[in-house]
Amino acid sequence: MGRREHGTLDVIPIGSFKYYNQTNMKEINLKMKISKQTGEHYSWGINCDGWHLVRKGDLSIIHERMPPSAREIRHYHNRSRLFFFILSGKATNEINGLVFELLC
Repeated sequence: MGRREHGTLDVIPIGSFKYYNQTNMKEINLKMKISKQTGEHYSWGINCDGWHLVRKGDLSIIHERMPPSAREIRHYHNRSRLFFFILSGKATNEINGLVFELLC
């Protein structure tokens, strides 16, 4: 998967669709690209934003913006795989009673 910078977020290929060229009616697969600028936006918490980059089956990738001192409401998932990356600043996560600090 290629990496192209668009602001602070990479463009991520999320799928393909079929396109028929009118000249030769040949099937062509085109990749759809999504980024923070084009992803579905939602607001959460106090002044926090999220952009859906991938919503497919059991996989969800969300770019989030949290101002300093922002926090998520404590919650849990019965089953979940989570991946966090920090563009700047730090985040603190609690997993099974252990506290982890993620720094950039």
